[in-house]
Amino acid sequence: MGCSNWFPKKKKRRGDTWGISTELLLVSWGERHYLIPATQILKFINAINAGFEPRKTVSGFFFLKWGDEYKPVAGKPKLPPEYADYLLENPIQARITLQQETRVEGNAVRSTVVLDVGKAQGVRVGMQFYFQNSLRDYPPAVITVVNDSNSVAELVQLLGGMKQLSPRPGLPLSTLAGRAEFE
Repeated sequence: MGCSNWFPKKKKRRGDTWGISTELLLVSWGERHYLIPATQILKFINAINAGFEPRKTVSGFFFLKWGDEYKPVAGKPKLPPEYADYLLENPIQARITLQQETRVEGNAVRSTVVLDVGKAQGVRVGMQFYFQNSLRDYPPAVITVVNDSNSVAELVQLLGGMKQLSPRPGLPLSTLAGRAEFE
């Protein structure tokens, strides 16, 4: 396989938001080949857990070899071993049990909440949980602390856009984006 089209022509400059990481990982998944910046591997796994990957179109958040969007995936993607526990067999469903804090910082509202799932259910720091049963798409809550049976997540919402979500106890979340089935 020729790799000359995989690598960027120039390095990222300070302040250049369109630059690309200089450390890239080749991730194969079935017959597909992704090129993931090393700093974005957890975001790639979260996209898989959320159902955004494997995609069926050219458009996506991650580099995919031209034409591979039509190729099948089989099994799991070949990821660095330290991330093996992040890839889920089934979505994790959770509920908010406690809203710890909500504060405004600059142009964002930051809410800290406690979820009713933890290490025992497969939760890891950095995982993303999506709000369920909502007519609007809110940003995911990102896990910051994991305990045996619960975890702490942070939700960051920008001010000035859509109405803010009030993350109150009982609200359902899932690692799968969209509408998951809850008991």
